Parts: sequence; structure tokens; C-alpha cells
Amino acid sequence: MGTQLVTGREKILAQKSFLVELSNRYGQKGAMDHLEYFLSSEDSLKKNPHLLLIGNKEQGQRHIIAQDAIGALLIYEYRFLGIGTGIFSTDDTTGRRTLIAPPESRILIARLAAEALMKRGARVVMKTLLELASEDQVEVPNASTVRKDWIYATRHRPIPSYLQLETSMDATLAKIGQRTRSNMRYYRRRAEAQLGCFFVAKAEISHDDFKAFNLECAYAVPDERAAWRYEVVAQVPGMFLCGIKGSDGRWLSIIGGRRYHDMVEIDWQMNRADLPAYSLSTVMRSYFIEHEISLGTKKMYIEGGTPHAMQFSFAMEDVRDIVVVRGSWLLPILRVLSKRLLPETNFLSQILAEPEMSWQPWRSV
Repeated sequence: MGTQLVTGREKILAQKSFLVELSNRYGQKGAMDHLEYFLSSEDSLKKNPHLLLIGNKEQGQRHIIAQDAIGALLIYEYRFLGIGTGIFSTDDTTGRRTLIAPPESRILIARLAAEALMKRGARVVMKTLLELASEDQVEVPNASTVRKDWIYATRHRPIPSYLQLETSMDATLAKIGQRTRSNMRYYRRRAEAQLGCFFVAKAEISHDDFKAFNLECAYAVPDERAAWRYEVVAQVPGMFLCGIKGSDGRWLSIIGGRRYHDMVEIDWQMNRADLPAYSLSTVMRSYFIEHEISLGTKKMYIEGGTPHAMQFSFAMEDVRDIVVVRGSWLLPILRVLSKRLLPETNFLSQILAEPEMSWQPWRSV
């Protein structure tokens, strides 16, 4: 197998058409459709993006070319004071848009990718992938070389992944918990009766009004992030804004998201903070689910998950986290540094600190 490392946003975006075709080929539709969105996010811009292509290499050929790739990994390198640290991590804890590979070879491709990065000088490689192959494939039976200078750990996690949308609202709600179902109906009727609430499928709002609305919302984001949210919708095909208004014409809630194939993903939701008794988040999702059903959408994802009780009605999927570290001596140092330099919510920091991770020498593929 050969590898090719593509570094930088523009160079990675130049491979988008191929990556979309590759993801469609392996049944991972939508994994790379909105590459511009993720490469331009605030968190992404703090890191160096890398695309590792893996495929067959002809004799005498130094690198593979994109069209020969059978697998791809999108991963980011942390920077400190603008300098790469050699610490690499994928940015999607669901694993849906990190690794593109044939279902029967995902673990193998993931290991080849980690090994290629380590051979290029990486200190840490952490990646999450959807686990479509059997768990025992993490260990490669024919591994020939034990790298005692590299250690790795892996863990399996079931996650609530998506809400399956049926052909009608009633059929969809029938699968949701009774209390959540009742709340959706109750709060929507109440908002309609007392606020004159109605749904707007395509929200039209000026840039200034959008930023002003953000400041009226619970969990308002900084102005720079609000501006990015607004601008990226116009720049990336498939992205949308929708919302609910009151009878006075004021926005009550706005959702930003992406549609692809027969799926939809909510990226963020903003709800006015001065009306907590109306549970605007619940009302908005009731309207939104009904609208998506009318469009023929089959699956609804929520980027980053949701604390809402409806998560208990989501279909479960299995993901696997794999971490490779250059030497056991580096692990305690990384734990201290990540705790001091990274926020508590950082996924890599959490994994490095996980006491139940079992570390062992790496076996080369």
C-alpha cells in the first residue's frame, strides 16, 4: 500500500469531488459533501488539516495519486503558537466523516493511516471511526513487527446516532418516548395559541439582524462565530436556515443545518432567552421534524449530539477510538499538557486521561 499526504485547506478542497465519489462508493453518503463547512469552522482554523490517501502504488511510483486511493482519512494537527505539534486528531466524535474506506477494510485502513502518520514524525494520532467491521479486527493477525517505541489503546463506544423519520409525523412520534412526545405536542399548541407561533422553512434575515438575534438567545456565541454561521450558509450548497416566528414578526428560534441525499443534520439552534416557559427548542424541533418528513427525509442527525430526551429514541451505532502515542514516557506528559492547554470538553484530552484505556505496544500492519 502507498500513501499520499495532502496538507492545507485549499489542497484538500481540490480533492472534494473525488472524496464525495469515494464516500458514495463505500456507502458513506454525505461524509464529504460539506467539506467547506468543516474546514472553515472556528475550531478547524486553529489546526492544520491533513488528508491522508491510501491506495495501491505502481512499482517505481513514489506516491499514489488521488484517483488510485481506496481509503482516505481527514485529520487535524494541533498548533501551538502557530507551530505544528505533531499531535493529530480527527474532529468528529461520531466517526461518520473522518475515515472513508470499504466496510470490510475500515480497521485495516485506519491502522495503515496511523502508521503512515507516525512514520512521518507524529507524536500522537487519535481517530474515531464508525465500527462496521468486527471488533477483533483491531488486532491484525498477520502483524509482523512489534513497535515497542509506539504504544496504542482503543475503546468501543455505542452512540445515539440519528432519529429515523417515518412517512408521517404520527408514525415518527410513535417511536419517541411518551413524555417527549407529549411535550412536543403541548408546547407547540401553547406557543401557537399564546405567541402566534408559525414555521418558516427558509429563514430570510439580514446579517445584522442575525447577529442581534444571537445576542437575545440563550448560550449566545461570540460575534465572530455568529457571523461565520450566517455567511457559510450562503457559501456551501445544501446548507439552510429555518425558524419559527411569533405573531409580532420577531424570531423565536432559528436552526442552521445541512441536507444531503435523504438525510438532514442540525448543526446549531438558537432560541430566545426571554421565553423559557415556552420550551422553544422543543417547539422548533416539532416543526422541523414535520417539515423534514414532508420533504422525504429519512434520517435526522444532530451535530455534537443533544442532551434532549429525544436522544433515547435515536438509532444506536458503534464507533471506535484508536490512539497511538510515540512512547510510554510521553503519555504522562501529554496528560498534564492537555489538561493545562485544552478545554475540559476536548475529546483528545478526555481520552488521554481515560483510566480504563489499556495501552500496549503497536504491531505494524
